[in-house]
Amino acid sequence: MNNIITGLLVATIRMSTPLMLGALGEVFVERTGVMNIAIEGIFLMGAWGGFVGAYLTGKLWIGFLFAIGVGVLCGAIYGYFTIKLKQHQIVTGVAINETSHVFSHAIPWTISDPARSYTSCTTSHIHR
Repeated sequence: MNNIITGLLVATIRMSTPLMLGALGEVFVERTGVMNIAIEGIFLMGAWGGFVGAYLTGKLWIGFLFAIGVGVLCGAIYGYFTIKLKQHQIVTGVAINETSHVFSHAIPWTISDPARSYTSCTTSHIHR
């Protein structure tokens, strides 16, 4: 029984870390007067960029750099639309979230031809 509770607590902390980091980032953003609804979408786009970068190059550290680059690019796009163009922050955030969901569902077509099946993509060739 003790092992189950310990395992559950460890898994909870491990799986909630990205959400806690996103919430911490939102706290800093809110202090500047911007409501960033697009945090989930920026995370998802960074994950998409990291996967595609690692898959295409076969190197995890390049995938990590791709994830950073795509995340920064999405944040810059959100900032440009909401601060420079003065667009509605919630509408722009929802648009980035929905766009990121489209990209994340398009991973199989990003790394292979569309004629292949959805489950045919593997990551077994990525080396650490």
